[in-house]
Amino acid sequence: MKIPRRTRFLQPVMIASLLAAAPSQAMIFGTDDRLERHELPDTTALAYSRSTAALVLTSHLRKNSDQSYSINWDAPGTGRAKSDGACANTFEGQPELISYCSSTLIAPDLLLTSGHCFYRGSFQTPEQVCKGSVAVFDYSLDQPSADPVHFSTSQVYACKKLEIYSHEGDLDFAVVRLDRKVSGREIFRTATPDHSVGMKVSQSYWTSGYPRGLPNKTILNAKYFDFWGNSNFSALFQMEVMGGSSGSSVIDPVTRRIVGLVASSDCSELEWSETNRCFYEPVFNGQCRGVRVILLENLGISWIGTPGLL
Repeated sequence: MKIPRRTRFLQPVMIASLLAAAPSQAMIFGTDDRLERHELPDTTALAYSRSTAALVLTSHLRKNSDQSYSINWDAPGTGRAKSDGACANTFEGQPELISYCSSTLIAPDLLLTSGHCFYRGSFQTPEQVCKGSVAVFDYSLDQPSADPVHFSTSQVYACKKLEIYSHEGDLDFAVVRLDRKVSGREIFRTATPDHSVGMKVSQSYWTSGYPRGLPNKTILNAKYFDFWGNSNFSALFQMEVMGGSSGSSVIDPVTRRIVGLVASSDCSELEWSETNRCFYEPVFNGQCRGVRVILLENLGISWIGTPGLL
């Protein structure tokens, strides 16, 4: 498919150092619902978190002599999360892998993510972005004192090719073929047609991803409010996401099916305090619409990940 015009997405990393210089914060709706992996309440939520992968530039990892991987601290954009002028920083001191997007396992060797994650304008083709990327599982804080900077070969997979790529309006999704099959992780399928039409206002959904390249964050209280605009192809949610969350799946915890993909927002991640002369993490109570989620099943593409069809 052709590369469409730019849209207002939660932008992926184009120049890693720019992301590293930004405060690692997010927009908050009411209360902060982000959970580290060690804070997840049950095995169901844990299984979902473990089936998500961070999409990472290959240059941000270093292969060690024992064939394991570690963060390449010499690469531009890697380092420790720090305030950098922020009034408060929940994630200060955590490692930053600087993943540029999030994804979910939908088949043994397929990941589902956003199409705009692979869009670099005239700098690179989507396939070139894929070839320069890896998917990293278990980039997470499994314990309060965890420091996830080393990964085994069973946690790192190369992006072999883009089976599907679309960056065309509401058709913003991509399916990544990995270089080999993943084992020991749950596979999540897309929802059946018309599933979103029956969603109720304030119904809670789950989402899990890698905001700002930080270790995995899972939200078990992502609230659905309405369709986005005049189309039923996108929905309005309120959930604490940020740049790097693009491509995160949104699942129905009852059916365990993927309803849609995190795409964009009209809310600012940071706002400037003239009084304190620093950035702060805004709390929204009606000042903006929220987060846009692409509804895959309403677009008629609920077959993604179905065995034998892709």
